[in-house]
Amino acid sequence: GTLKLMVSSGASRGAIAVGKWLGGWLAFLTPIALATALWLVLVRPVFGVALRGDDWGRLLAYLALAAVYLSVCFTVAVAISALFHRAGTALVAALFTWVVVVFVIPSFGVLAARQVVHVKPLALVSAERNRIFGSEMMKGFEERRAGRTGPVFQEHWGEMHRQRDLLSDRVAGELGMLARTSALLVRVSPAGAFDGLATRILSTSVADESRLKRDVRRYKNAILPEVFQQRSDGAEVEYPTFTASRASLGEVLASGRADLAGDW
Repeated sequence: GTLKLMVSSGASRGAIAVGKWLGGWLAFLTPIALATALWLVLVRPVFGVALRGDDWGRLLAYLALAAVYLSVCFTVAVAISALFHRAGTALVAALFTWVVVVFVIPSFGVLAARQVVHVKPLALVSAERNRIFGSEMMKGFEERRAGRTGPVFQEHWGEMHRQRDLLSDRVAGELGMLARTSALLVRVSPAGAFDGLATRILSTSVADESRLKRDVRRYKNAILPEVFQQRSDGAEVEYPTFTASRASLGEVLASGRADLAGDW
């Protein structure tokens, strides 16, 4: 009855469609905006998390991206409801579309990427790390039994870390290639594209994890001589503060624009 009344009042079909979309969009996003504002008010006193500098820019970029993603989802839902006369049929079609876009396409992209990119299983990586440790320690014991003096185990301990770092770099390269390949395949899905860009904005992507691990290894290799020195003479050593680097928001947005340009 409401639709017939609006048409009889002289409103165009386009104005009715835009009005219904805008009203539904506002009703859809308003609760999310209120919940986000409440979280921002409580995040520091309740959770003890303080947002600094670049964090605010990342948060705003993520909220803007989430608003665009939800708008796309809502627009698709409105379009599906306009295509079918019965509400039940539209609901089934919308549910089917949601399952395909959110679950099927991303899962297929990951499975297809695993067929193309070979990643060494975690069990084999752990076995290799244990083999390196055992090999270097056995060499140290053999040299001790042969009568060698000096920092024998320190040398083999350092060699063990060097070989483990090389192994970690190879595995990180394989995981990075797998992540890039799967992201390329799932980009046709709005859910896959949103997930890829959102993880980069929030510094939770595979590339950010690899960057963090490289920083940890760099810090470990920098303080390793001081650790050996402390063990040998018992002197207290003050280690430098660990700092992790991450891609700036500008770099993330630039990579996102490059991805969009590549798609088009």
